[in-house]
Amino acid sequence: MTGLIDLRAPVPYTSSMIRIRKPLRIALVGLAALFGACAPTVAIKHWPEPGKHIRVAVLPFKDAAGAPGSGALAGAAFSAYILSIPAYEVVERSALDDVLKEHQLGTSGLIDEAHAVEIGKLLNADSVVLGTITEFQERRSLIFPPASVALSVRAVNARTGVVEWTASHRVGGLKRLFTWLVWPLGVAATVLSPTAAEQTQNAVRDICSAVPKAAAELTRR
Repeated sequence: MTGLIDLRAPVPYTSSMIRIRKPLRIALVGLAALFGACAPTVAIKHWPEPGKHIRVAVLPFKDAAGAPGSGALAGAAFSAYILSIPAYEVVERSALDDVLKEHQLGTSGLIDEAHAVEIGKLLNADSVVLGTITEFQERRSLIFPPASVALSVRAVNARTGVVEWTASHRVGGLKRLFTWLVWPLGVAATVLSPTAAEQTQNAVRDICSAVPKAAAELTRR
């Protein structure tokens, strides 16, 4: 009988289909690159010897411009996630708050390294962690982009004032060109994407995971 199609037979590829498939693969690779998060940038100068534990005080982070409370959010997250680093023992938050209140220092992160070292000594800490939120953008579902957060962190020796390590990281957001190309899909993606508070947690978690890995690589060299 004529006019019937055998669905079991393989579909032959035409030259036009091949021309379409190649740009599609390129687009998908580009999409993955745009959505994919970069790893934190970490620089290690000093790290505790294996088996040694040091006492660390996590000071309030500096707020991002126009985002009051973003520093306190990041500092609280760091106090929790830094416990995953075996070499660190964290000073209790209540003890830190008492010292900050006693010396009339706020919780917005406006503490320089000199004051940070003094606070570390008062808390009998070996090291103090300071941080700055450099970007804190809430998601905007109708006009894009998704939420984005960037921060930089450094650990300072409380006895010598020497910086022991630094780390920076940015999560979330998309490039402006991609925003315009896929606006309808972008709206749906933004609605389902993490909030700025959740991205802060993600950024802090990534840094606390990357720092000991970078230190381990340094000791193997």
